[in-house]
Amino acid sequence: MKYLFLLSLIYVTTVQAQSTLPPPERQVSITHYALDSFHIGTVLLKSGGRQQYLLNYNTLTQEMIFERGGIRLAMAHPEDVDTVYILDKKFVFVNKVFYEVLATTPVALYGEYKCRVLRTGSQLGYGITSAAAGNTGISSLINGGKAYDLTLPYEYQVKMKQELWLRKGYNYYKANSLKQVILVFPGKEKLIRQLSKQKEIDFTKPQDIIALVKEVQM
Repeated sequence: MKYLFLLSLIYVTTVQAQSTLPPPERQVSITHYALDSFHIGTVLLKSGGRQQYLLNYNTLTQEMIFERGGIRLAMAHPEDVDTVYILDKKFVFVNKVFYEVLATTPVALYGEYKCRVLRTGSQLGYGITSAAAGNTGISSLINGGKAYDLTLPYEYQVKMKQELWLRKGYNYYKANSLKQVILVFPGKEKLIRQLSKQKEIDFTKPQDIIALVKEVQM
């Protein structure tokens, strides 16, 4: 993958993101990007500088991707980035990947995109297919540049989710269940349980957890 170094705009490596695609009838719409297409976004650097590019977040490679002149580029030094703004989304670099900022409460909530791509197997019955164990074929997708396209060959299935984290001080804690949220707010267990029951919080839905976290800190 070609990289874009934000501070000096020096390019390294030589692999183009555009790859040879199969015929349209053997492609599928892909969902491994955080957004359905590239959009003008702003990169705020820790040095104070600002730059604008066509941006999207690749959840499969976990890279912030730029598009320039039909070529897709990834950040070479994302640790130098303070915040990335794309449409109504805001991303920060944490633990070698980008987290989406979901709530800017005193104990803030973040979403980490996770993506799994499976290659479908043989037909087991009408409308049913088996899937190869693990991320079979992912290395070939990445090495061949196809992981940076907005379409994948027809034999791949994409499963994407957000894993949620609460930031308390300088530490991040998982927030994907009632028990995990309670552990971050030890003095508010009764309130959290009450709100969770009253509002029928579904911990598989990020929007429900966002609402809960905001109300707990009102």
